[in-house]
Amino acid sequence: ADKWPLIVKNNVFILPGVPQYCRAKFDLTRKDLMREPFYVAKVYVRDQETNIAHLLYSLDAAHENVDIGSYPIMNNSEYSVVVTLESKDQYALGHCLSKLQFGLA
Repeated sequence: ADKWPLIVKNNVFILPGVPQYCRAKFDLTRKDLMREPFYVAKVYVRDQETNIAHLLYSLDAAHENVDIGSYPIMNNSEYSVVVTLESKDQYALGHCLSKLQFGLA
């Protein structure tokens, strides 16, 4: 497996396409690929994005360790917006999620 090249450009690893060589190279690069996990929460909201924008802005200002995204969904009878919360800090994400849920209630 060490005769097959491993190409790395920035944070992209190009591994061999042959499964046994790919596995061998993956075992060699596993430590390089390890990163802190991201924690993610998604909340599906029936209200329009414009109606919850003030809440999202205030949460964003109060929770700097949490990335907040809102994505309007068209032609869906069950929800109108998907709100995503992402963080490397599980506690910060949980706190922000609680505030979001309280603000939507």
